[in-house]
Amino acid sequence: MEFQSVGWEEDEQVLPFEEDVDHGLDHRESPISAYIICAVAAFSFIVGALTYFAAHTVEKGHFGVYTRNGKVLDVVSEPGLNFMLPFVTTYDQIQSSRRVHQVKNITCSTVGGINLYFEKVEITVRLLKEGVPELVRSFGLQYEEVYIHDNVRNEIEHFCSERTLHQVYVEDLQKIHDWITWGMKSGINYFLSIDPAAVEIIAVVVQKPKLPEAVAQAYARWEVEDAEIRLNDMILKSKDKEAIELVEAELRAKRAAADAKAMEILYRSKATQAKVLAESYYYEQKLRAEADLKVAEMAYSEEQLRVYKEGLEVQRKKDLAVARFQRWALESLRVVSAIFLGAAILLGLIWLSETNYLSLKRAQLKASYG
Repeated sequence: MEFQSVGWEEDEQVLPFEEDVDHGLDHRESPISAYIICAVAAFSFIVGALTYFAAHTVEKGHFGVYTRNGKVLDVVSEPGLNFMLPFVTTYDQIQSSRRVHQVKNITCSTVGGINLYFEKVEITVRLLKEGVPELVRSFGLQYEEVYIHDNVRNEIEHFCSERTLHQVYVEDLQKIHDWITWGMKSGINYFLSIDPAAVEIIAVVVQKPKLPEAVAQAYARWEVEDAEIRLNDMILKSKDKEAIELVEAELRAKRAAADAKAMEILYRSKATQAKVLAESYYYEQKLRAEADLKVAEMAYSEEQLRVYKEGLEVQRKKDLAVARFQRWALESLRVVSAIFLGAAILLGLIWLSETNYLSLKRAQLKASYG
C-alpha cells in the first residue's frame, strides 16, 4: 500500500514536467504565426489601397479620358466602374451626351462695311468615342471654348464678309446654318487627324442679326418702299394675269366650240358609217344564211336521194334473198317429192316382188302336195 502511494506521488510529480515542456513548445511556435498574420495583413492593405486608387466611376453621359505622364492615352472608357494604373495615371470626365453651346454677342461686317450684330447662336453637338483622345490632345477638355466658340465667330465673320447687307439679312439668312455646320466640320477634320470627327454637329440655330439704328430705320423705309413696289407689281401682274386669263378663256371657249362642232361632225360621220356597216353586215349575214340554207337543202336532197338509193338496194337485196329462198324451197320440195316418189316405187316393186315370190311359193306348194 505504501508502494502504491509512492507510485502515485511519482506520477503526480512527472505530469507537471510534461505540461511545462508542451507549454515551452507553444511559446517557440507563436512568433512564426504572428509573422504570417502580419504579412497577410500588409498584402491585403496594399491590394486594397491599389484597388481603391485604381477603381473609379464614370458618370452616365460622360466618357473617361486618361493621362499618363502628361500624355493623353488612346483609351476611352464607357460610363460605369473602370480601373486604371494608380499613382501614374489620372482620369478626367468629358460629357458625351447632347449638349447645347451658346455663342453670344457676335459682330461681323458685310461687303459694304455695315456692322451686324448676332445676339445668340446655339450649336447642339455630341461627342463620338473614336475621336475623343485626339480632340482632347488638340483642344483640351474645354474644347467648346477653343473650338466651337472661336470657330462659330470665324464662320459668321467669313459668311458676312462675302455678302451684302440684303443677302445676309434676307436672302441667305437660311443658308448660314449649313454654312456654319459645313465650316465647323471642315475645321475639325482639318485640325484632327482622325475620321470621322469627334464632334457630331446635330443642329445650328441662328437668330436674325440686329442692325445699327440708322441702318435699321433706312432698311425699314426700304422695306416699306419695296413692299409698295411689290404690291404695285402684284396689282399689275394680277391685272395682266386677268387680261391674259380672259383672252385665254375666250380662246378656250372658241377652241371648245370648234372641238364640239368637229366632234358632232365626227359623231355624225361615225353614226352614218356605223349604219352603213350595220346594213352591209345585215345583208352579208342574210346572203350567208340564204347560202347556208341552200347548201343545207341540197345536202338534204342528196341525203334523201342517198337514202332512197340505199332503200332500193336493200329492197333489191331483200327481193333477191326471197327469190333465192323460194327457188331453194322449190328445189327442196322437188327433191323431197322425188325421194318420196322413188321410195313409193321402190316399196311398190318390193311389194310386187314379195307378192310374186309368195305366189310362186304357193304354186310350188300346191304342186308338191297336188
